[in-house]
Amino acid sequence: MLPYNTSNWIRPRIPEDILHLENTDDDPLSVSSQRGKDHPQRLSGSMKDHYPVAIPPSGRKKFPTRVCRVCKAHRKRRETRYVCKLCSTALHAGECFTRYHTLKNY
Repeated sequence: MLPYNTSNWIRPRIPEDILHLENTDDDPLSVSSQRGKDHPQRLSGSMKDHYPVAIPPSGRKKFPTRVCRVCKAHRKRRETRYVCKLCSTALHAGECFTRYHTLKNY
């Protein structure tokens, strides 16, 4: 006989299942885990490794966009099609890109 689905049956098993989950992500600085945080080398002074690249098309969008980090900090919701090659941070090519990589409080 299968156990029936009640809160008494489910509740004790949830913590056990969560404890057995493992992180299979090999890259500790993946974009998803660092979203919302600034890249540690964004103020390194060397701009030769930082340059804007277009976000590659996905299966659903031919021209995908993300919210610009600098515009969001100023409470403006503006979408951009570019990310920094090294930081993977969404930024408008131009003033937002320069501000993010040169100012501590952009």
